[in-house]
This record gives sequence, structure tokens and C-alpha cells, in this order.
Amino acid sequence: MTSTDLYDAPAVDKLPTAPPYTHAPAPVIAPKRPVRRTMRAVAAHASDTSRLARIVPLTAAATTAAVGTSFAGQPVTAAGVAAAAVGGLAAFNWRHITSRLAAAYTATAVTYAAAWSAAVATHGLSWPGAADAAFVAGAAALSAPYAYRRRWRYLPDITAVEPLPELGEVSEIRRIWDLYEPAPAEMTNEREIPNGFQAHLVAERGSKSVEDITGAARLIRSAYDPHTAILEPLGPRTALLTVLERDVLNDGPRWAGPTLDPATGIAVIGRYPDGTPAHGQFWAPRSGATDFFVVGTKGSGKSAFLDKLVCELHLTPLAVAWVSDPQEGQCLPDWIGAVDRYAIGGQDSIDENMRLLRALERIVFRRSRFFGQEIEWVDHKGRERRGGKKYFDPNEADAHGARIPLLYAVLDEMHVLVKHPDHGPEALYRLGNISRLDRKTGVGKAYAGHSPSQNEMGGHDAAIIRNLIKEGTITAFRTGEPLAAHMLGLSEDPSKLPARFSNGSKTHGLGLIGGGPDGRSTQFRAEWVEDVYDIASRPRAGELDAMSAEAAAEPDDPELAPTTFTPPGFHGAGGGAVENVSVIPSAAQKQTWADKLLPLLADGEPRMFGAVFKLCPEGTSSRSVRHGLKALVAQGLLATDGDKKPYVITDAGRAELQRRAA
Repeated sequence: MTSTDLYDAPAVDKLPTAPPYTHAPAPVIAPKRPVRRTMRAVAAHASDTSRLARIVPLTAAATTAAVGTSFAGQPVTAAGVAAAAVGGLAAFNWRHITSRLAAAYTATAVTYAAAWSAAVATHGLSWPGAADAAFVAGAAALSAPYAYRRRWRYLPDITAVEPLPELGEVSEIRRIWDLYEPAPAEMTNEREIPNGFQAHLVAERGSKSVEDITGAARLIRSAYDPHTAILEPLGPRTALLTVLERDVLNDGPRWAGPTLDPATGIAVIGRYPDGTPAHGQFWAPRSGATDFFVVGTKGSGKSAFLDKLVCELHLTPLAVAWVSDPQEGQCLPDWIGAVDRYAIGGQDSIDENMRLLRALERIVFRRSRFFGQEIEWVDHKGRERRGGKKYFDPNEADAHGARIPLLYAVLDEMHVLVKHPDHGPEALYRLGNISRLDRKTGVGKAYAGHSPSQNEMGGHDAAIIRNLIKEGTITAFRTGEPLAAHMLGLSEDPSKLPARFSNGSKTHGLGLIGGGPDGRSTQFRAEWVEDVYDIASRPRAGELDAMSAEAAAEPDDPELAPTTFTPPGFHGAGGGAVENVSVIPSAAQKQTWADKLLPLLADGEPRMFGAVFKLCPEGTSSRSVRHGLKALVAQGLLATDGDKKPYVITDAGRAELQRRAA
């Protein structure tokens, strides 16, 4: 099935055009900096050709000779005064004095000046004598690096209130960098891109790092104002600087049809500032499902981005979408009745959302057993096998030609569930189970909320969920708190993203991307679907497999589901179902592990420790199970011949179960 069969792209002329960009340059005013920086800028720009800055070496030489003459017969004093004078000039004019190279250069110049001044103070001036001529030649050699750095170039008067020149050519990006030097790095590899330019910024090896460059982002944006400057880390000491003459991301890329590649699970989700497509991944071939972690405050474009993801899932036969909406149906309303399952909750009740989580967990457990023990398949070497498949790929069929689709759950406003006073602990527990096993079972998630903070995601117990979800594609739209940058490992702070572009239009869909198949960490603009309801009205291309549908349809006990677990496929004496085993006991229940384990041996069959442990829910501690079995033996409810012998229920144990049932 081709993308044309799945979707007829909307006519381009029906899409609203973005407002034209209006260039409104801001006046260039000398920045407010510390006194030293201001004085240095005035000295460097005292005239259009910066004459004073270029005669510093001559000034240093004249000062050295004058000090030596003034302190005739006092070589030590002359050396000290000359060193202080030349050191002050060097520190005043050399902008990268903190780098190793600049420090070595400065130390050499100061030492040379001290030696020359001491010689003059001792022997006097003998020009054009050989000694003084040698000193002058050495001073000229020392001045060469400084003279090259301050070579003659036209520099505009920064005190004039006039707009910054248009970039115009590639050399302009370097000219502005050399003029203001806003970060401790050297510029290389300048090149032109559509609507702007790019260059690499390289920090000095062993002295600075890429964090020093990105930490100066505000100064860099100030230097290139009113143009847009964007930084993207590339390596330990390298960053990519993109300077745009207009707000390219203001164009707002429109979605023109499905882009999900069935071979790789990768889809286009937006555009980078340089015009190249930004990608996200739903699954990795011969690996498994991958997640999206989406954060953004209200009005940032988070919901529209989730709509775009569901559009891609809706139109591929390889995937099935579920949606959890705890906002009374307002999260993604166009998909109500269109996706395979849409759970609606609200202030009064989130029961439907919790039932979706429980069903998702049951599917993960059922698929895990299927791929691990039951599937009949042919591996990449042509060998027929049963079970033992440790990865998921929706393109691969089993030995009978059946395929299991990717199940993708879009979980919006998840803070409502994980912070719920009654269901919060259960939601965190089930999400933890799902997140640990979902990759190999073909169950993915788009976890969406307003913030990745610990409080919003459910406290300390949510650490495993945060860590696992961040392995996928991270998209952070504008947030309301600066914590998101540190928690998500992004290069910038999403709370600093603007609410409006320079022309006044809103920045819906402008965000930061991290992880994902592109391996980039920079700004992007998410694709926008013009008519989501039109796509949702089309028949979904994928259907849930019968095994997963059966697991999802298993009933929940409305009273015990939040705190109990029924071992799959296990029956009690007489073939009847056993009591549920509590895994999250409430304060009222206060069950011990002995209480939980006794029903597992109700059928009278002897079981080894390992067999009992396998009947317990995922994540159960083996130490807790062993302690519970020993307690039952001590109480006379179980019998065993030793630690490595099977356990069997006693008559007293059966009587205890009957008492509980009564």
C-alpha cells in the first residue's frame, strides 16, 4: 500500500499562508557591560579604523624604554614597573586572556619587557647599538601575532544609532563574530544556507568545552541581533551556529500526507532552522518500539503535535493508536471514535483512563509471553524456532504469515493520573511495568505533560519512568519553568522560547528536539495538520491483533484492580479462579507476603520456590517471596522438607483459606 493510497494530500492552495515577514531592524546600541569591557570597547573603536588599538605594541615598546631610562641604575625597580605596565596593556586589549595560548603570549611579552627595561636601566640607551637593535627586533616579532589579530579592517562606530548591516555574504557572519567575540571559540567552515548562514564554533582543546559556547547563547544572540542566531552542540568542543536573516521557522511547515517509513519506523515531524526535515521514530527495525516524550505549556502547540503523531499512526497498517484523555475529551477530540481505543476521564473520574493503563499492561505481559515462549518464526538465518524472539518488528510475520502491529498509546496530561490521590500509586506502578517491557513487545508511548519535573511526573517513584521514556524522541515546546532543560538534557532552556515571532504571530509548534534518529539537539518547528478531523474520518489502516484484543478485553475488578494481580493462566482447586494477589496493599489491608502467597498453593500441587516466584507479578522481590514462604511453614500452613524442596499446602492452610473466603 503506497502513501497515495492511504491519503490524498490536501490542496496547497487551501492552506492559509503565513504572514509576510516584516524586517524591523533594531538600533545597535553599545551593550551594558562591566566597566572593563566598556573601556576596552571604547579604546578598540575610538575611530572608524581602530587606530589606537593597533598602536598598542608601539606604546608598550615606548613605555618599556621610558621606564628603563627613568629608573637608571635601578634595574629591579625598572623591571617591575615595566612588567606591570605591559601586563596591564595586554590584559586590557587581549580578549581571550584566559586561554592557554593568550596567557603564554602575555607572559612572554611581560617577561621580555621586564628584561629590556632592566637592561636599559643598567646600561642606558645606546641606539643604534647592537643590543638595543636586538631588543627592538624581538619586540617586533612579539608584536606580529597581535598585529595580525588587529589587522586593518573597517569597523563601524558602535555608538551610532543605525541598523546592523544585512548579512549579505558569508564573510559577514565572521566579521560580526570578530567584532564582538561573544563566546570563547574560533569560527570555521562558514557557509551559506537558505535565508542565512552557518559556521562551526570550536573551543580551545583542553581549556574550553561546548558548554562554554552554549552558555554564551545570550551574548551570541545579542551580537547578531536583529538576525536570529541558533546554537546546536555537535561534540565535546564544537557547536553549529546558524544565523538567519528572517524567522524561517515562522513559516510553520504544513503536513502534506503520511511520512512514516515502514522500513525504519521514522517519520518527518517538523523542520530544522536550516530547512532540513526533523524526524521522530515510532519503532526501530529488529529492535522494538520507541517512545516520544512531549512537554509544553498551554498554547505551545503540544496537542497539535500529538494530533500529527496520531495521523501518522492512523494511516499505516503497521500500527494501532490508543489515546488517554483525562480532560473530558478535550485533549484530542477529533480522534474520539476514530482510534482503536479512546479513554475519556475528568475531574469526577479517571476510571476509563486507568482501565486503558491496565489493558495496556495486560497486553505487554501477554505479548511478552508470546514472543518469549509461543511464537513460531524463522530467524535471519532461516532456522525455524519456537519462542526466543527478543525483539519486535511490525514488518516481520510469524511462520504462519501473521503479523502483530505496533500498539502506540498517546498518554496526554499524564500528571492527572500519576498525581491522583487514589489512583496515582497504581498508575505509577503500571506505567513502570509497561515502560520496562514495552520495547520488545511492540508497545510504544507518547508521554505528554506540561513539565518533566519530579512533582509533575509523580515524585521519586517516577524516576524509572522518566529515565526509560527519555531514551526516545524528546520534544519540548515552550514550558513554564526552566527545569526542563536540565531534566531533559537539552542544549537550551525551553522556557526561554518566545511566545511570538518578530512579526507578532504566535510560535505554536516551536520547540526543542533531542534524541531521536537525527541525533540533533536544536530548535525545530513541528508540522501542523490543517484538518485533523478529515484524517480521523478515514478508516484506520491498522487493526489490533486478536491476541492483544483478547488480553485488553479481560475484565477489571473495580474494587480490587488498583491493588491486586491475578496470575495469568493459574486456577485454584476444582478449576476455579484463585483469589487475587495483592501487590499494592492499602493501609487497611496491611497484607503480609505470607497472606499473598498462600492462595498460590491452594490447588494442593507441590511447587518449588522458582515456580511460586514465577506466579508473582513483575518486579516482585525474591527475598520477599522466600521470607513469606518461610513464614507460612513456621505457621504450619505450608510444609516442606528443606529450603530446596517443594512447598505444599497443609490441612491447616486449607482451613485458613476457607476462613478467609467466609
